Amino acid sequence: MTAVSAGQNHTCALLASGAVKCWGDNTEGQLGDGTNDPRLSAGAAVVTNATALAAGESHTCAVIAGGGLSCWGYNADGELGDGMQFNRNQPFSVPITGVTAVAVGVAHTCVIADGGVKCWGYNVDGELGDGSAGMRRLSPPTDPILTGATLIAAKSMNTCAVTGDGVVCWGYDHDGEVGNGTTSETSLPFTTIESAATSLAVGGLHSCAVVAGALKCWGYNANYQLGDGTTTERNAPVAALLSPGNAPLGGVTAVSAGYSFTCASVAGAVNCWGQNAKGQLGVGNLDCCATNPTSTPVVTGATAITRATTIPASSSAAISSAGATIPWASSEMERRSPVPRRSTSRCARKATERWKAAARARAVHSCDTVVA
Repeated sequence: MTAVSAGQNHTCALLASGAVKCWGDNTEGQLGDGTNDPRLSAGAAVVTNATALAAGESHTCAVIAGGGLSCWGYNADGELGDGMQFNRNQPFSVPITGVTAVAVGVAHTCVIADGGVKCWGYNVDGELGDGSAGMRRLSPPTDPILTGATLIAAKSMNTCAVTGDGVVCWGYDHDGEVGNGTTSETSLPFTTIESAATSLAVGGLHSCAVVAGALKCWGYNANYQLGDGTTTERNAPVAALLSPGNAPLGGVTAVSAGYSFTCASVAGAVNCWGQNAKGQLGVGNLDCCATNPTSTPVVTGATAITRATTIPASSSAAISSAGATIPWASSEMERRSPVPRRSTSRCARKATERWKAAARARAVHSCDTVVA
């Protein structure tokens, strides 16, 4: 396994062979197997030549070898990019070329294609970054909103990317998620950090980036998820601080952001902080929160990290050097420490005020894989 990504109630994995296999809920066709029947285990490959994978709330997209893109599942907001608003239970070849990366939010999709960022789907909060808000886009635009992009991440209603100018973000900003010094939505890309990042993560209501081995985070912080030792909302990036001593966390190679917690990898050692009511930090207890990163890892030898925040529980996972998925605090078994097992997932519904309130209360789920 090289990547795993999970949406509201479904999970998909990308195997080393390029095959994509999915399981879980299939009400909207998000498993891509040609049916709407749920699966309790991985089915046959729905795509055989994928290079990257991203699962949204109820839709999934895979980058195809050679620069193509296939998407399937829920499509009421045009997130599949087929020019229509009907669900698809089989992969659809999106009319776009040169794709190297894909990221999906609750109901929007963004790609890096020939170095440019293009987005489509839901746009009430400026998620598409094209200067508009409130109008859906049902197919990929002709012109990119950014050029020179190397990384992209999306979840919820905002998106961030890495370009030659640094880290740029746009979209929903009620809690400082864009990092522009305000809490006002922005429908155009804003340069949040004027330095190149090597890893990027967008959580439910906060974002993080690895810059020169240091970890910078911004946005909602009620559960200490920014790692600065406070619960103060930050509308500009702050450094995650190592406890004890409050020295900046260094040597970070990868970061993954949940809806109320954050995990980072330092030389393959995974450390998590923030909300822990369901054991999502993997520290062996259910104590409320960890205010900062600590020097004690919960997993070693990891090559990738993922995160999920579910109803009612929350979960995290790492991919070991042997390719095994090691989750903890899964939605079914509330594991307090890492245990080799396939993770499960649950989540809440669309980008509404109710959804946003639920996200702040850690009631939304998503997963991404970040190479360490």
